[in-house]
Amino acid sequence: MPKHTFTNTTKGPKGVVTSDGATVYVEPGATSAELDVTDGDLKAVKESGWFELDASKAKQEKAREAAEEPSAAPAPEAAKK
Repeated sequence: MPKHTFTNTTKGPKGVVTSDGATVYVEPGATSAELDVTDGDLKAVKESGWFELDASKAKQEKAREAAEEPSAAPAPEAAKK
């Protein structure tokens, strides 16, 4: 099973049930470590609306893609005019 991170977007602590049956509580605004969850529990988490799934992975991916794109800034000579 792929691992996922969960960022709690609510004002109270919320739990994520892992594939081994343990519940991992995530404080408001915090992001969990990578957790193994079953497909059913992953679906429940998505439907709850309480978590942003893989937020840190998405931010890392966006940063990596931005670093690979050519700069949209004008050439230094054009900026001087």
